Amino acid sequence: MQVFGGNLLSVAAVRTRPMTLAGQKGRVALRVATHSLHERLHGAPDFAALAQGTLDIAGYAGLLSRQASCYFAAAKILPLEPGRLELLHSDLATLGAEQPEPLDWPNPAGPPEALGWRYVVEGSIFGGRVIYRQLDYLFGERSEGRSFFRGTPQSTARWQALCSEIEQEARSPLRLNRIIEGAIAAFTAFGRILDIREPACA
Repeated sequence: MQVFGGNLLSVAAVRTRPMTLAGQKGRVALRVATHSLHERLHGAPDFAALAQGTLDIAGYAGLLSRQASCYFAAAKILPLEPGRLELLHSDLATLGAEQPEPLDWPNPAGPPEALGWRYVVEGSIFGGRVIYRQLDYLFGERSEGRSFFRGTPQSTARWQALCSEIEQEARSPLRLNRIIEGAIAAFTAFGRILDIREPACA
């Protein structure tokens, strides 16, 4: 049983979704199967405040530090882009934010599960360009402190290569299900760190 932000989600329940309909592309199947997890993560208080332009610089530094703990943990089990991680270290230093120790995350069960993990981790990195623009209210035209989200010249090519690999593997319904299980595990791992709720008032 997997836990995400207080919600329970069993693999058996996920398998009841239409993950392998005839003609369905791998990434479409991934989006369908992980939609609720993805939306819940984006609805976390700090992400919501950032999107609304109300997260202050201290709150952003704390959020980036928590994100960094996830990415540094993922880098121990996945082939992430080194240049992007260097930008993350630099942004943390610019903000005077904590350089977190990497978390210990288990290795994916096999290559298909690793693709699911990479879909989540590298997808969130590639999609960081949206966050980069959202941070204009804090940084103006400066990139220091948010350069991780802008990315590198290699970022687009890396994402396109990963998408091609996913589509190749997704031709097998069995491997597609395993890719989805890996993606769910990755969202769950991120959710435990980033989907942080304020304690209820007494």
